[in-house]
Amino acid sequence: MRLLSRSYRGLREPVRAAQILVVVMGLASGAVHAEAVRVEQVGAVGVGSSRGDLRQAAVERGIGLAVLAVAGEVAGRHPEGEHEDLRSALGRDLVVYAEGFRVVEDRGRGPRAVEGGGSAAGEIYTVLVEVTVDRDRVERRLREVGILRAAAVPSRPADAVGVEIRFLESYDDFEVLKALLMAPGLTESVVPRFFEPGRAHLQVTTRESPAALADRLLVSAPPELRLSGVRVDQGRVIVDLSR
Repeated sequence: MRLLSRSYRGLREPVRAAQILVVVMGLASGAVHAEAVRVEQVGAVGVGSSRGDLRQAAVERGIGLAVLAVAGEVAGRHPEGEHEDLRSALGRDLVVYAEGFRVVEDRGRGPRAVEGGGSAAGEIYTVLVEVTVDRDRVERRLREVGILRAAAVPSRPADAVGVEIRFLESYDDFEVLKALLMAPGLTESVVPRFFEPGRAHLQVTTRESPAALADRLLVSAPPELRLSGVRVDQGRVIVDLSR
């Protein structure tokens, strides 16, 4: 198990310091890895703002802020930025993303602090909680609603690939294969190089690998083309028609 420690700020709270401890928990088999995040977070509620138990309300507030702190980290947000979309994406009950928690310190009632020192009118009930957040579940939910998107895979640079058609008996078959190669998104250019009895040689410029190009031809070829097989030989795509 590997333990990483770093600091994080809470979201829109008078007390903004929160410490995130990332714990990567792997199963013994190594086949599946679940990631949990332990967060120390202050939770506070105004005295008189809750009709229920003040301590419980403060704990739930702290748990919710811990979950939002992890969501902000997952989404790559600046800690001081707005996070209302993350709150909406995760739903009203943020406690469901917590695997567990413990109250580190019950600070009880106290004056409401304001920035720059001093206190404001009214009291708050404050607790410090340590929350274990299911980071995988948070990330999965943000991905489901579209806030997180899969990283774009860099496109393969365009390259020249030779294509050889064997056992060619008609120019019509050549035209069908050429049209298949010129399908949108498959190649950038198709240039016939030379012909010989029963064979045609082309050069295509494509961002696909020779293997991917061969697979596309094999899947998209119509039955009347009498395609016997498509393979890659030393970087060239070999197309065999039925004899």
